[in-house]
Amino acid sequence: METLRQMVMAGIGIALVPEMAALAPFDASGLAVYRRFEPPEPTRELVLAWRRSFPRGDTLQELVRGLRGALAAAPAANRVAIR
Repeated sequence: METLRQMVMAGIGIALVPEMAALAPFDASGLAVYRRFEPPEPTRELVLAWRRSFPRGDTLQELVRGLRGALAAAPAANRVAIR
């Protein structure tokens, strides 16, 4: 991510970056311009999958529960759905 940011600030191109990567202290130099997409903004879906025979499936289930809890506590504008 940082390599892309440095290339953009050097005038070599453009890049799509997550909003959290555009917040200070990453943009301390002010050499990059960050713009949001016009509505409707693109979205993404994250998937966690594993084989039924994976021996630590219970640990991954706990990870899913933790992610759901963390995302539920996120500001409404930043919430995503986890199924």
